[in-house]
Amino acid sequence: MKLAAFAALRAVIRGGTFAAAAAEMHVTPSAISMQMKQLEAFFGQPLFDRSGAHPRPTPLAFQVVQLMGEPLDGLDVLRKESDVRVRGTVRLGIIENLQAVVLPGAVRWLKRHHPGLELQLMRGRTTTLTAALKAGDIEAALVAQATAGATATLHWTPVAKKALVLIAPPSVTR
Repeated sequence: MKLAAFAALRAVIRGGTFAAAAAEMHVTPSAISMQMKQLEAFFGQPLFDRSGAHPRPTPLAFQVVQLMGEPLDGLDVLRKESDVRVRGTVRLGIIENLQAVVLPGAVRWLKRHHPGLELQLMRGRTTTLTAALKAGDIEAALVAQATAGATATLHWTPVAKKALVLIAPPSVTR
Protein backbone atom coordinates (compact mmCIF):
# COMPACT_ATOMS: atom_id res chain seq x y z
CA MET A 1 0.00 0.00 0.00
CA LYS A 2 1.39 3.40 -0.94
CA LEU A 3 1.60 6.07 1.75
CA ALA A 4 0.09 8.57 -0.68
CA ALA A 5 -3.25 6.75 -0.35
CA PHE A 6 -3.30 7.44 3.40
CA ALA A 7 -2.45 11.10 2.77
CA ALA A 8 -5.26 11.23 0.20
CA LEU A 9 -7.71 9.75 2.73
CA ARG A 10 -6.71 12.44 5.21
CA ALA A 11 -7.23 15.09 2.51
CA VAL A 12 -10.71 13.72 1.72
CA ILE A 13 -11.72 13.91 5.37
CA ARG A 14 -10.18 17.36 5.77
CA GLY A 15 -11.73 18.75 2.56
CA GLY A 16 -15.05 16.90 2.72
CA THR A 17 -15.06 15.77 -0.91
CA PHE A 18 -12.93 13.85 -3.38
CA ALA A 19 -12.69 17.02 -5.50
CA ALA A 20 -11.35 19.09 -2.58
CA ALA A 21 -8.84 16.35 -1.77
CA ALA A 22 -7.79 16.20 -5.42
CA ALA A 23 -7.14 19.95 -5.46
CA GLU A 24 -5.07 19.69 -2.26
CA MET A 25 -3.08 16.70 -3.53
CA HIS A 26 -2.66 18.12 -7.08
CA VAL A 27 -4.27 15.09 -8.74
CA THR A 28 -7.62 14.36 -10.38
CA PRO A 29 -10.75 13.38 -8.42
CA SER A 30 -10.69 10.01 -10.20
CA ALA A 31 -7.15 9.42 -8.87
CA ILE A 32 -8.42 10.09 -5.34
CA SER A 33 -11.36 7.73 -5.94
CA MET A 34 -9.01 5.00 -7.15
CA GLN A 35 -6.78 5.44 -4.06
CA MET A 36 -9.82 5.18 -1.80
CA LYS A 37 -10.89 1.96 -3.54
CA GLN A 38 -7.36 0.56 -3.05
CA LEU A 39 -7.52 1.41 0.65
CA GLU A 40 -10.92 -0.23 0.93
CA ALA A 41 -9.53 -3.35 -0.74
CA PHE A 42 -6.58 -3.27 1.66
CA PHE A 43 -8.83 -3.07 4.74
CA GLY A 44 -11.48 -5.37 3.28
CA GLN A 45 -14.31 -3.01 4.17
CA PRO A 46 -15.71 0.33 2.98
CA LEU A 47 -14.19 3.61 4.13
CA PHE A 48 -17.11 5.64 2.71
CA ASP A 49 -20.87 5.45 2.70
CA ARG A 50 -21.66 6.12 -0.95
CA SER A 51 -25.47 6.08 -0.63
CA GLY A 52 -25.84 9.88 -0.73
CA ALA A 53 -24.79 12.61 -3.15
CA HIS A 54 -21.30 12.74 -1.64
CA PRO A 55 -19.38 9.85 -0.09
CA ARG A 56 -19.34 10.13 3.70
CA PRO A 57 -16.44 8.70 5.72
CA THR A 58 -17.18 5.68 7.87
CA PRO A 59 -15.89 5.36 11.43
CA LEU A 60 -13.09 3.17 10.04
CA ALA A 61 -11.93 6.04 7.80
CA PHE A 62 -11.64 8.31 10.83
CA GLN A 63 -9.76 5.60 12.75
CA VAL A 64 -7.28 5.15 9.89
CA VAL A 65 -6.65 8.89 9.64
CA GLN A 66 -6.21 9.16 13.40
CA LEU A 67 -3.76 6.24 13.42
CA MET A 68 -1.78 7.42 10.37
CA GLY A 69 -1.90 11.18 11.09
CA GLU A 70 1.21 11.43 13.25
CA PRO A 71 3.43 9.25 10.99
CA LEU A 72 2.30 11.20 7.91
CA ASP A 73 3.06 14.51 9.66
CA GLY A 74 6.48 13.21 10.65
CA LEU A 75 7.23 12.10 7.09
CA ASP A 76 6.16 15.51 5.76
CA VAL A 77 8.59 17.20 8.15
CA LEU A 78 11.41 14.92 7.02
CA ARG A 79 10.63 15.54 3.35
CA LYS A 80 10.67 19.31 3.83
CA GLU A 81 13.92 19.25 5.81
CA SER A 82 15.80 17.11 3.31
CA ASP A 83 16.51 19.79 0.74
CA VAL A 84 19.75 19.34 -1.16
CA ARG A 85 22.67 21.41 0.05
CA VAL A 86 25.37 21.81 -2.53
CA ARG A 87 28.81 22.35 -1.02
CA GLY A 88 32.31 22.34 -2.36
CA THR A 89 34.38 24.10 -4.96
CA VAL A 90 33.71 24.43 -8.67
CA ARG A 91 36.54 25.56 -10.90
CA LEU A 92 34.99 27.49 -13.78
CA GLY A 93 36.80 28.74 -16.82
CA ILE A 94 35.43 31.79 -18.60
CA ILE A 95 36.53 33.86 -21.57
CA GLU A 96 36.99 37.54 -20.83
CA ASN A 97 34.26 38.64 -23.24
CA LEU A 98 31.62 36.81 -21.19
CA GLN A 99 32.68 38.01 -17.76
CA ALA A 100 30.65 41.21 -17.78
CA VAL A 101 27.63 39.66 -19.51
CA VAL A 102 27.20 36.30 -17.78
CA LEU A 103 29.19 36.27 -14.57
CA PRO A 104 27.37 38.79 -12.33
CA GLY A 105 23.97 37.12 -12.73
CA ALA A 106 25.39 33.61 -12.47
CA VAL A 107 27.35 34.40 -9.29
CA ARG A 108 24.29 36.09 -7.72
CA TRP A 109 22.13 33.04 -8.51
CA LEU A 110 24.73 30.61 -7.13
CA LYS A 111 25.17 32.58 -3.89
CA ARG A 112 21.41 32.74 -3.36
CA HIS A 113 20.63 29.09 -4.17
CA HIS A 114 23.86 27.36 -3.08
CA PRO A 115 25.66 29.45 -0.45
CA GLY A 116 27.96 26.54 0.42
CA LEU A 117 29.40 26.44 -3.10
CA GLU A 118 32.70 28.19 -3.72
CA LEU A 119 33.42 29.37 -7.25
CA GLN A 120 37.02 29.56 -8.46
CA LEU A 121 37.40 31.38 -11.76
CA MET A 122 40.01 30.83 -14.43
CA ARG A 123 40.19 33.36 -17.25
CA GLY A 124 41.45 32.41 -20.66
CA ARG A 125 40.81 31.88 -24.32
CA THR A 126 38.45 29.22 -25.63
CA THR A 127 41.29 26.92 -26.73
CA THR A 128 43.11 27.23 -23.39
CA LEU A 129 39.96 26.61 -21.36
CA THR A 130 38.94 23.66 -23.53
CA ALA A 131 42.35 22.08 -22.93
CA ALA A 132 42.06 22.76 -19.16
CA LEU A 133 38.65 21.09 -19.15
CA LYS A 134 39.98 18.01 -20.95
CA ALA A 135 42.91 17.83 -18.53
CA GLY A 136 40.60 18.02 -15.50
CA ASP A 137 42.02 21.34 -14.29
CA ILE A 138 38.50 22.87 -14.32
CA GLU A 139 35.02 21.36 -14.05
CA ALA A 140 33.24 23.61 -16.55
CA ALA A 141 33.91 26.50 -18.92
CA LEU A 142 31.91 29.33 -20.43
CA VAL A 143 33.37 29.84 -23.88
CA ALA A 144 32.42 30.85 -27.40
CA GLN A 145 31.72 27.72 -29.40
CA ALA A 146 33.22 27.65 -32.85
CA THR A 147 30.78 26.85 -35.64
CA ALA A 148 33.18 24.21 -36.92
CA GLY A 149 35.81 22.07 -35.22
CA ALA A 150 34.16 21.89 -31.80
CA THR A 151 35.58 19.08 -29.72
CA ALA A 152 33.18 16.13 -29.86
CA THR A 153 34.55 14.63 -26.63
CA LEU A 154 32.97 17.45 -24.59
CA HIS A 155 29.31 18.17 -23.92
CA TRP A 156 28.41 21.60 -25.34
CA THR A 157 25.34 23.30 -23.85
CA PRO A 158 24.27 26.71 -25.17
CA VAL A 159 23.93 29.26 -22.36
CA ALA A 160 23.01 32.38 -24.31
CA LYS A 161 22.89 33.77 -27.83
CA LYS A 162 23.91 37.39 -28.15
CA ALA A 163 23.90 39.52 -31.27
CA LEU A 164 27.16 41.16 -32.26
CA VAL A 165 26.91 44.87 -32.92
CA LEU A 166 29.33 47.01 -34.92
CA ILE A 167 29.83 50.51 -33.58
CA ALA A 168 31.65 53.30 -35.32
CA PRO A 169 32.19 57.04 -34.93
CA PRO A 170 29.32 59.28 -36.10
CA SER A 171 31.35 60.46 -39.06
CA VAL A 172 31.33 56.97 -40.64
CA THR A 173 28.45 56.33 -43.00
CA ARG A 174 26.93 53.02 -43.82
